[in-house]
Amino acid sequence: MTSEREAALRAWRLGEERLYPIVMVRPESYAALLEPVRALADHLAGVPDTDALVTSWRMGDARSDLVAAGIDLPALPPDGDPDMIRDAAYQLRARELHGREAAEQAERAIQRARAGRQATVELWRAGEHEMLPGYRHVEMSLTTGAAVWSETLMDAESGEPLFTIQAVRLAADTGEGLDEAPLVEQRTFRSPDDWREALTALRAQILDS
Repeated sequence: MTSEREAALRAWRLGEERLYPIVMVRPESYAALLEPVRALADHLAGVPDTDALVTSWRMGDARSDLVAAGIDLPALPPDGDPDMIRDAAYQLRARELHGREAAEQAERAIQRARAGRQATVELWRAGEHEMLPGYRHVEMSLTTGAAVWSETLMDAESGEPLFTIQAVRLAADTGEGLDEAPLVEQRTFRSPDDWREALTALRAQILDS
């Protein structure tokens, strides 16, 4: 059974997916629609987290939300379906919140690892299983900020999983990305065994040095 949170997140993604194709056929309408999407997202800036955003979405409706954000409904372009605009705006705000929540989670992990005198810290782990697309794991050296990033993606042509590794430099105190070239460029594998072997070697090279 789909939870209320999952239903909300899915609706927001679909709203954004409905919005983007407009730029291909009616770029002027798309540009005009971005303004109310941004205005509503800004109006939602006071919502503190994703759970509160879901509650706000469930308790409101498209027209009242847009009016509250100062959006002139009759002035919307013909493509401006209020539900689409609302959902796309909630998706934009959710992405902002997700980035903030991920940054806060990384900082807390770094603080705990330093307090425990660990050499490395697991910054992120996403996905149910490493063999399934959506899996992502990032581990960073607390001394150098060097990090090993592994991820499982979907090959759009074959439908089979692809496995990637790379090494990057992050800010050692926050885990934030730095505007630097990768320490080791991304490599992609089709064999999970080859991927795991290369990942072990990369961890030894980057995190144990």
